Amino acid sequence: MNLFKQFFHYAKLFLSMPNRLRILVVTEGTEAIKYITVKLKHITLGALGGMVFFFLVTIVFAYFIGLWVAERKMMEVSSKNQILKSQMMTLSTKVKALQQKLGELMKTDEMMRTGLGLPTINEETRQAGIGGTINPLTIEDETDELTKEIQLLEREMILQQQSYQEISEGIKRQQAIVEHTPSIRPMATGFFGSSFGYRRDPFTGKIAMHEGIDINVPVGTPVYATAPGVVKIAKYLSNYGQVVVIDHYYGYQTVYAHLSSYRVRVGEKVKRGDIIAFSGNSGRSTGPHLHYEVRQNNRPVDPMDFLFDTFAFTR
Repeated sequence: MNLFKQFFHYAKLFLSMPNRLRILVVTEGTEAIKYITVKLKHITLGALGGMVFFFLVTIVFAYFIGLWVAERKMMEVSSKNQILKSQMMTLSTKVKALQQKLGELMKTDEMMRTGLGLPTINEETRQAGIGGTINPLTIEDETDELTKEIQLLEREMILQQQSYQEISEGIKRQQAIVEHTPSIRPMATGFFGSSFGYRRDPFTGKIAMHEGIDINVPVGTPVYATAPGVVKIAKYLSNYGQVVVIDHYYGYQTVYAHLSSYRVRVGEKVKRGDIIAFSGNSGRSTGPHLHYEVRQNNRPVDPMDFLFDTFAFTR
């Protein structure tokens, strides 16, 4: 606006000047003098026309320069979009491959949890939104969809890590249970007498439950701990005579009865194969032997199910 005001200001000045302008022209090397008379209106119109022409040329030039700059920017944006789209397609392919791999891991995870007796992860928890396709709409749409896919994939990976941690702990627990499960013969020699189950009591003649097995051996035969644990009882009990009870944790206990003596004390930790006592004929017994029991969660179970040939004495 200031430019136009100045233009009209100078135009008024020109219009207020005299109508004619005489110009003196002297040619060099001669004495000839000429006078040129020019109307000021013509000069003014010429100047105005030149200014208008210059103004129009400037506008047109600026317009085409703007178009050229805009076209260059559009080309740059289009090129960047193509590169970004290519990168997104590559990333999308990798995400789908990870989803497929994760699906295989989930199947393995479920099998392992079932094998370890762990509760399986329900479908509602599993469905963290993994899956789906990317709709090729705009770069922004694709970016939002891909971001969502990656976030959901990250969530599922965290869930899988937590599950594997639980599985690892389950495996360690199973290993500990196996290590603490009674699994060897409590004596290296002898032969089996009365077995586990109902039998006729040798003292009363009545049918009664025999909660262990008898191994007939001479008095003083070494008795071995059948699994790692801690001694809970080491004393004389009327029916059992000299008896040792070992707690192996994880619900297992073993009983060694009718001993002649024992060499452990209450609270002592023992390993599988340690000599803990010697056989005898103490308590309610009909002859030299070892009465051996296995209890699982305070219930007597058949010790024969826990005599594994693959386990040997450690000493």
